[in-house]
Amino acid sequence: MKDLPILDRRSFLRGSGALVALPFLESIAKPVTAIASTGRAVEPMRMVCIGLEYSLYPGGFFPAETGRQYLIPELLRPLEGLREDFTVFSHLDHPGIKGGHHATHTFLSGIRFELAGAQPEGNISVDQKAAEFIGSNTRYPSIQLNTGGGSFGGGISWTRNGVAIPPITDLQSMFDALFLET
Repeated sequence: MKDLPILDRRSFLRGSGALVALPFLESIAKPVTAIASTGRAVEPMRMVCIGLEYSLYPGGFFPAETGRQYLIPELLRPLEGLREDFTVFSHLDHPGIKGGHHATHTFLSGIRFELAGAQPEGNISVDQKAAEFIGSNTRYPSIQLNTGGGSFGGGISWTRNGVAIPPITDLQSMFDALFLET
């Protein structure tokens, strides 16, 4: 098998049909210089959630082994140099959620839109919950990106009031928001 090309920022944005919550790309956020008890600068924590409405081949993405010494799967090979900086979670299914591609909006909340009102925190998605805790340390607490389409406008992020957070779908708007100084 031939080597996969290196993933650059533009390729990532162009092909990401995804959500980037609490961006991991260095040029997105200005560095935060919070000082820990050690007296050294602490890098802000970030979280990236990627929703794929039409799925992917699980064997190519999820490691077969657990722990730090896993064999990196084919789809993660472009990130191999960063493997100490990320965690891949698997088996996070939502029992009882049916609907196939039309249930993608439940990916980060586990709650169907029509049932959100009965939940203590509505259907706040996990990325927005994380943004409440660690989002103040980055340029943007949360950014939603999508290449367009999908149920509910392709949105997979929800506020605690059950409001879908619309993703940025225009490539120029994505670039401007992420890489231009404002």
